[in-house]
Amino acid sequence: MAVVTALVSIVLPGEFVAFPDIKGGPSAEVVNSNCLACHSGEMVTNQPRLSEAEWRAVVGKMRATYKAPIAESDDAAIVAWLTAMQQQRASSGG
Repeated sequence: MAVVTALVSIVLPGEFVAFPDIKGGPSAEVVNSNCLACHSGEMVTNQPRLSEAEWRAVVGKMRATYKAPIAESDDAAIVAWLTAMQQQRASSGG
């Protein structure tokens, strides 16, 4: 019985390290420590544009439905960064 082996090379996309702070806006630290544990950077940045109230509901859903270990005290900072990020992308045509 003959066994054939071959080396296969797989190239994966570059690893997403962390979101940047928004110049003149909120820090990304709380988003990096909470959101990137479960979501890819592309998944986070390619969401439909949501209002602050809608982002608050999304963050609450992550905690209540999916049991994400997000402290309620982090909600305001997460929502502020997500809202500012989307505003920045919209104003830059992104």
